[in-house]
Amino acid sequence: MSGILAAKKLFPFKFAILISGFPSRALIHQDLMRKNEIKGVSSFHIIGLKDDVIPPEKTREYADAFETSEIWTHSGGHMPEESWPIQELKDFLSKFLATRNKL
Repeated sequence: MSGILAAKKLFPFKFAILISGFPSRALIHQDLMRKNEIKGVSSFHIIGLKDDVIPPEKTREYADAFETSEIWTHSGGHMPEESWPIQELKDFLSKFLATRNKL
């Protein structure tokens, strides 16, 4: 859903943080799910390598739809169990805070 909103510019957001995100399967959205189709919105994707709910390759496919994306993987399943990418998320978010403070 976040990718569709970003691609269609329905809301003015600059980033998305997605945990086990996946591309829309609806035929009407297929053009929006192509590689680098979602522009102007950076994304941070958290992928569980043993996710049995959303296959990791689907989350990577979704990340590829964003022109600018970062991926963090963990060895667990659908949600990180042992650790979260706290520093990586801070680094990702700091880019937007720095931009905001310049306005």
